[in-house]
Amino acid sequence: MPTLTICTTSFLPLAQLQFDTLTGGTPCAIAPISHPFGGITEEELSARIESAWKGLETWLAQVDVG
Repeated sequence: MPTLTICTTSFLPLAQLQFDTLTGGTPCAIAPISHPFGGITEEELSARIESAWKGLETWLAQVDVG
């Protein structure tokens, strides 16, 4: 089943390492989103959500979900 992970940029290396360890190196689809979520304005959060959404749309256009 195709899967996309949304991960903040600070945790991206950890997410990639965990995925590689658990899958034996199978490529991992990750849509990075800027870190942090806490202490930011609603407008900043909205911009980050838009960025992640664009990553999701790009991924969906490339993957066979049939």
